[in-house]
Amino acid sequence: MVVDNPRNPNNKGDETALELLAELRREAKAVERQTQNAYYYAEPIRAKTWCLRCHGGSKGEPDPMFPKYTKDGWREGEVIGAAVARVSPKK
Repeated sequence: MVVDNPRNPNNKGDETALELLAELRREAKAVERQTQNAYYYAEPIRAKTWCLRCHGGSKGEPDPMFPKYTKDGWREGEVIGAAVARVSPKK
């Protein structure tokens, strides 16, 4: 899972994954890219109702479940991330 501003640093995508996320936000159903080092395939992750408890509402509001974080201002159905598969060639 790749998002722009991850709470979990493991969800920070590389440059190509973030570019794919930007393409998905422009209403692509899926995107793929071949780079010199890897093949990428990505599909959108959309905000569901249950996501909004912690991430919806006004951006910057305290998260009720995890007070050290703030809400993101997401709306239901919005593309909030991408499921990205990255395959590197065998060495």
